Amino acid sequence: VLPHDAKARRLFVTSGGLKKIQEIKAEPGSVMQEYINGINNCYPEEIVRYYSPGYSDALLERVENYQPAL
Repeated sequence: VLPHDAKARRLFVTSGGLKKIQEIKAEPGSVMQEYINGINNCYPEEIVRYYSPGYSDALLERVENYQPAL
């Protein structure tokens, strides 16, 4: 459904589904990881990163390390 239905993709994100999928710790190469990859491939990479654990910490670190050119 997700690859062909933009409304379903949006609902999956807004309902917290994409975030939950990113929190699953699947073994590399496992069937579960293949399913997760298939779902992730339905979204732009930056959206998947945004909902991945630790992303907000990475953004805050970038803010702390940013040196504005004044």
